[in-house]
Amino acid sequence: MHSTGATVVAGDPPLTWTDRLGDYLPGADLVIKIDPRDLDHRPVDCLRFLLVADVLRRVIEELLGGHVAPVILPPGAALPRRLQHLPAALHLLPTPTRQPSSTPGHEPSGPPACITLVSTDRSRPAERSGDERFLPVGGVLPRGVEHDLVQKLVGRDPLTARLALLRFTPPQTAVLSPARLHRAGETLDRWRFKVASWKDAPPATTGQLDPLLGLLVNSCDTPSVLRLLHRIETDHGIPSGAKYQTFVHLDRVLGLDLTRRQFGPNVW
Repeated sequence: MHSTGATVVAGDPPLTWTDRLGDYLPGADLVIKIDPRDLDHRPVDCLRFLLVADVLRRVIEELLGGHVAPVILPPGAALPRRLQHLPAALHLLPTPTRQPSSTPGHEPSGPPACITLVSTDRSRPAERSGDERFLPVGGVLPRGVEHDLVQKLVGRDPLTARLALLRFTPPQTAVLSPARLHRAGETLDRWRFKVASWKDAPPATTGQLDPLLGLLVNSCDTPSVLRLLHRIETDHGIPSGAKYQTFVHLDRVLGLDLTRRQFGPNVW
C-alpha cells in the first residue's frame, strides 16, 4: 500500500496492509472500527471509510476464508438522512454501534484482531489502545460533494460511485468529479455486458488471477486490479472463459455485481 507521508500513530513506522493482516488469526474474528473524528460535516468521507472496511472484510472472508465481525461505529455516528440509503446501495456491510457476540455457527478460536480506520487528515495522531492497528484512509474531494452526489446518481446504478472510489488506494485522496462518475458508469455497463457474453464460453485456466488476488491480499491495491482488468478485457489472446472466471472471482471483493444484467438507461 502506498504511503501518503501522513503520521497516523505517534512514533510508529509506516505499516503495510500485510502488517495489519498479521494481527489476524485464521478462525478468529477481525473487528473493524471506524474513528470519524475530524470528519465533521464530511459524510462522503465516512461513506468511503465504510467502503474501505467492506473491501477489507471481503478480502478476509472471500479470499482468505476468515471471518469478520460487523464494522463498529461509535455510538451516535450516522450519515445524513439523504445519504442513509447509500451504504446498502453500494453493497456495504452493516454497521452496528457495539461489538457483536459470536454469530450462530461461528465460535472464534482466539481473541479478535482490531483494525481502526482513521483519517489521514487528522489534526492530531491517534493513540493506540492495546493491540489495536490503524489503517489510514484519505478524504474525498471536492468538499461538499454530498450535496449533489445523490443527484448525480439519479438514473444510474449507485455502484458507479463504488467503482469510482475503488480507483484510489485507501490512503489516497479520492476525487469524485462528474467526469469520473460518468466514466465509472460506462465501465460498469460495459463490463456487465461483456461478462454476460463470456458466461457461456468454455471454462479455461488463466495465469492472470493469482497476481490479481495477490494485489488485493498483500496491498489492497484495487486501482492496479482495475487497470489490469481493463487490459484483460481487451486482450484477444485470453480466452473468454478465462476472462469470465477472472472478472467473476475478483467481483467477490470488488462488489460491483458484474453478473447482473442491466435494466436501466442502457438496456441490453
